Amino acid sequence: MKFSPYLLIPFIAINACSDSEEQSENTSADEVNQTIDSSIVIEDIGDLTIIDSTTLPKRMQDEANMILSWADGDLDKDGVSEKVVVYSRDLEWESSAPRDLVIYKQTDGEWEEWVNTDNTIGRADEGGMMGDPFGGIAIKNGILEINHSGGSSWKWGNTHKYRFQDGDFYLIGYTGVYGKPCLYWEDRDYNLSTGDCTFTFEAEECEEYAAEEDYGPKREESFNHKMKNLPTLIDMREYSYTFQSPNGEDFYL
Repeated sequence: MKFSPYLLIPFIAINACSDSEEQSENTSADEVNQTIDSSIVIEDIGDLTIIDSTTLPKRMQDEANMILSWADGDLDKDGVSEKVVVYSRDLEWESSAPRDLVIYKQTDGEWEEWVNTDNTIGRADEGGMMGDPFGGIAIKNGILEINHSGGSSWKWGNTHKYRFQDGDFYLIGYTGVYGKPCLYWEDRDYNLSTGDCTFTFEAEECEEYAAEEDYGPKREESFNHKMKNLPTLIDMREYSYTFQSPNGEDFYL
């Protein structure tokens, strides 16, 4: 699979209209935000235009300008949507400050903090020449997805997928891409639930350079690698888990 560099363009603010369009395409009806409904008061929360901010968790109201991304969806299959929010602690362009990922759960109509971790989201200074690596979050079919990308001439991007099971949020899927335009792209896909892994290498032909002559034809490797204990959302830090394929290809989670 050839990788499009357009997928590596990071963003900080999520527009409410585009959020709604994405949710309508990727989530079921029960995953649509259930707290923003009939109020007539319209307010701006950071770059998110919503209805009646008083229906939101208190930190979202108090730190509206620090919100980088948010998503709604039923993560534990109880029929009620949770809210996942990513907060910045510092909005400086190249800040090394941690980011907080917070999952809120409703109890008797009140939002309560369910999960809070500063391990999972990349910091603003970790994206290389392309700037902030954080690419946003999404909830699809009850799975929490976290996207990052970065680099300069050599580019990278990845998606981590977490599912609530056995009382915790576990990493159950990883996809990653690395490469350079007009040279080659490496794609890695890892289903942690089954252990199935796929590595794909493909040279990218350009008008001025026949990369396949130097790097060879497309090649793929499939193998199985079962982890004894799946990483949790709270414990996970990017690239903290590594292993090699039988042919010596590195996987960095």
